[in-house]
Amino acid sequence: MKFVEAAFRFAVRPREKLTPWQWGDLHFDVGAVSPFRGMFRSDTSPWIREPLEAAADNRIRFLVVMCAAQSSKTTLAMLILLFWIATDPGPIQWVMSTEPEAETFVNTRLRPSMELCKPVSALMPANRKDNKTLEINFGESPLLVSGAAAQNKLQGNPKRYLLLDEVRNWKNAAALPTVLKRITSWWNGRAVLTS
Repeated sequence: MKFVEAAFRFAVRPREKLTPWQWGDLHFDVGAVSPFRGMFRSDTSPWIREPLEAAADNRIRFLVVMCAAQSSKTTLAMLILLFWIATDPGPIQWVMSTEPEAETFVNTRLRPSMELCKPVSALMPANRKDNKTLEINFGESPLLVSGAAAQNKLQGNPKRYLLLDEVRNWKNAAALPTVLKRITSWWNGRAVLTS
């Protein structure tokens, strides 16, 4: 009975009223991978506030973010991912250039950020079957991280959210149009492309 009650409470809980960057100021610990250790502070990179708000807006289907190197682009993508998982769940895929790059990123940056974010770490599955390196089943937000060269992983199940990282570095020309088809069945699906 506790499981049913918990699922019901989760389903009918009021949606977060905070913008993603306000939520990040409260919940996103950037850890040891940032020169600004500790909790995320949007005032250190205020230029990511507008794209974060756009990424949380159901009226926006595609968001393209072009940034200079070291300008908080990956921080933006990680924060919106955590925000989606905790406040507005749906199936998510993060696509990087290569699978080895994706694995390194998950192990060194993404997973530590998830574990330090209390609203997200509370949703992380305990069993190994649902908590693999590149696949984490957060109940309502199953997350798949893949490389752009893995054509079979770009053609899988529908996704509500896509985070497409460093698209300019993808060697597979067919990868982008293929993966963008994943969000077509969701009325509120969206793709965030960064480069």
